[in-house]
Amino acid sequence: KKHSDAVWKRFHDACDYFFEQKKKVTGNTRAAEQANLKAKLELIDRLKAITPDMPREEAIARFKEVQAEWPAIGHVPFKD
Repeated sequence: KKHSDAVWKRFHDACDYFFEQKKKVTGNTRAAEQANLKAKLELIDRLKAITPDMPREEAIARFKEVQAEWPAIGHVPFKD
């Protein structure tokens, strides 16, 4: 019984450590994804600012800028 309790405590402590570390990483990932979401929403606003009466070359240039920036931003939250 004594050894069993000691082994269980070591196992439980190891699990606690693992999940604490995972929580730190997940928290950082979520913060980065929220920042990415904000950046992508800003790109969408820039696309919405392109109007039909804008010179064609300017509209195409703005679209291509957004198109190039989009994948560089990174992942966004799945459920937001």
